[in-house]
Amino acid sequence: MLCGVLFFTMAGCSLVAASVQTPELTPCSDSEDVDISDVTISDAKIGEKMYLNFTLKVSRQLDSDPKLELTIIKENGDEVPCFDGVGSCTYKLCDGETDLEMALGQLWDNKCPVPEITAPASLGLTLNPIIEFAIGKAPTTVTLRLKVTDGGQNVGCESFKFDVEKADS
Repeated sequence: MLCGVLFFTMAGCSLVAASVQTPELTPCSDSEDVDISDVTISDAKIGEKMYLNFTLKVSRQLDSDPKLELTIIKENGDEVPCFDGVGSCTYKLCDGETDLEMALGQLWDNKCPVPEITAPASLGLTLNPIIEFAIGKAPTTVTLRLKVTDGGQNVGCESFKFDVEKADS
């Protein structure tokens, strides 16, 4: 019986077509101590849970207060501000306090030092309709810039664009 339930659940999941994007990555620094690759974005639609999947490679231990500087750029070129820890903000990669910081540090148990590692990673975020006030009315294109610093020094930076679809009517 359990096998039958699992079969129908899996079959039902395969009938749902997810929108998957594979954005082109653009380096935004010469440093490559921290690198992301194999980026895919699925379900980037208002009202849906979007998933950012990627491979993270840390080539050297990070032990001097590593941080992620996330910049979100709207289609018109304007930067989305940081508001209450959401938007273009700086996030701690060790000893994180917010849900997002803890999710970012989960591969190293949210503790420093960040070890040398190559691993797949995934982050999920629900695209609440209110997000359109920040990124613009969907459909739209957003650029993410991910810059990692360690001791204030840039250790890796990548940017990429992806499309956000409007909600189903």
